[in-house]
Amino acid sequence: MFLPETMCTHTPERMNYEESLKDYRDMYSVMKTQLEKGLAQGREEGRKEGLAKGIAIGKLQATLANARAFIEQGIPRDVVQKTLGLTDEQMKEL
Repeated sequence: MFLPETMCTHTPERMNYEESLKDYRDMYSVMKTQLEKGLAQGREEGRKEGLAKGIAIGKLQATLANARAFIEQGIPRDVVQKTLGLTDEQMKEL
């Protein structure tokens, strides 16, 4: 059997519990928000880095394609290498 006195929600223990629960929920909310912000920032940085790498690869592929075309047209390999700024390894790939 429950007595009305035990149902009182203004006891010091109950108030401490409610305050503790509020603090926990506030901390959880802050941590969750910061985690979401961090993940979003990481994704954005990853996209930018991936885009930069993709652009660099595309430029290199275009340069190599031009080098092949120049060599096929009879332009000396050393002139193509110096003009396009290719390394010895890149020239070996052609």
